[in-house]
Amino acid sequence: MMKKQSADLENIDNSCKEMEQHISSDENQIAALGQGLEVLLPQLEQAKIDSEKALSEHANVDELMHEWQKGWDEFNQKASVPSETAQIQRTRIEHIEKQIVQAQIRLERTQTQLKEVNVGQFESQIKDLTESEKQKSGEVEEAQQSLENIKEQITQLRQQNQEKAQQLNDVRGSLQTSQGRLSSLEALQQAALGKSDNKVMQWLEQHNLKDAPRLVQEMEVEPGWETAVEAVMGLNLEAVGVDDFNSVSDLLETIENGSIAFFDKHSPASSSTGNLSATPLSNYVKSPWPIESLMTGAYAVAELSEALSLRAKLSEHESIITKEGVWVGRSWLRLIKEQDAKSGVIAREQEIKSLSLVTAQYEEGMQALQVDLDKERDRQHEFEQSRELQQQEVNQLHRKHSDIASQLNSMGSRLEQLKNRRENLLNDQAETEKHMEQDGVVLKEARSILNQSLDSINEFAREREILSEK
Repeated sequence: MMKKQSADLENIDNSCKEMEQHISSDENQIAALGQGLEVLLPQLEQAKIDSEKALSEHANVDELMHEWQKGWDEFNQKASVPSETAQIQRTRIEHIEKQIVQAQIRLERTQTQLKEVNVGQFESQIKDLTESEKQKSGEVEEAQQSLENIKEQITQLRQQNQEKAQQLNDVRGSLQTSQGRLSSLEALQQAALGKSDNKVMQWLEQHNLKDAPRLVQEMEVEPGWETAVEAVMGLNLEAVGVDDFNSVSDLLETIENGSIAFFDKHSPASSSTGNLSATPLSNYVKSPWPIESLMTGAYAVAELSEALSLRAKLSEHESIITKEGVWVGRSWLRLIKEQDAKSGVIAREQEIKSLSLVTAQYEEGMQALQVDLDKERDRQHEFEQSRELQQQEVNQLHRKHSDIASQLNSMGSRLEQLKNRRENLLNDQAETEKHMEQDGVVLKEARSILNQSLDSINEFAREREILSEK
């Protein structure tokens, strides 16, 4: 475009130079005419004559010259319009081109900024963070559920341990009651068995017989027959079990005061039986010792009437006893109703054995409950420690999840800002391109007008040359 403008200016300058050459040529002609005037003075007179002759012709020439000058002025006036128009369009073109250059710079800057606004990268990062946030949220939920499960386990264990502790307390209470009852019974039984006789007990201790079992301790009487057996056996129930009488026979002389009985644990069992149809009392007694001899000839019946009906059939060494303890011989009847320390020794011994068994069961049960409770408390403690660790993990996961959520929120805001900026830049780009397009249209129009003006200038230059020749 600049080259074309330069060419147009050069054409105009050439036209001006041609006009100046014509003017210079006219001036040279005038100078030459002045010089020739002197030569022509002699001819002046003749010229005057000729002038008068040509006067009439000159009037016609002046009139023609006036018409020519008028046409010339009108021509110059018309010829100046394309030049002015061309100058205006050149200025206009220069201004538009500057605007287009500035718009191009602005467009390039906008495009550069658009490249810097990497929305896709942010969206990718947000997608990754969203996945991380979702994963971390799942981890938090899973860890929280594990924590709740542990808490539920702790609650259940606490409840179970409270129940076990209550069971342990109940068993301990029962044990204490049983032990109290057992202690009372054992104290009574010791008195009943003569163990409260200090002299006898000292003697037994001196001869290593203090802890020897008593006969009643080795017996098991069928329930209901305790009174009958106790009436028949009497002092023998307190008998100290020994391996043979030879081991104690030489010691008997050393007993100064007190009552004591011995029973040979290994004596032969009695095999004698009577002719009475009643049940022998020994059938209601079980013992690892051969105690039948202590009840030889003693029979047992339920009712006194039955005993009395059989009395006539008794031998001299035989007797019958009822459950209530009524003891009947062939010629005698005995009933003991006194309640002293020795009464009920068999039933008491039976209860002591039963309570000892129950007490042992309580102790065993209490021990098992205590072991189980300690074990469960240890489990509870382990779960409580796990709860603390799990709580720390949950808190840590919450912090990480919160950090990711914060980053995601921040990047979301940043992405929104970038999208807004990108939209603004795209709008600026579109607006700039629109102005550039409009400027291009205007520039094309201005160049078209300029070309038309230059064509007009050339046309007027040719016409000027023609007029100058006239």
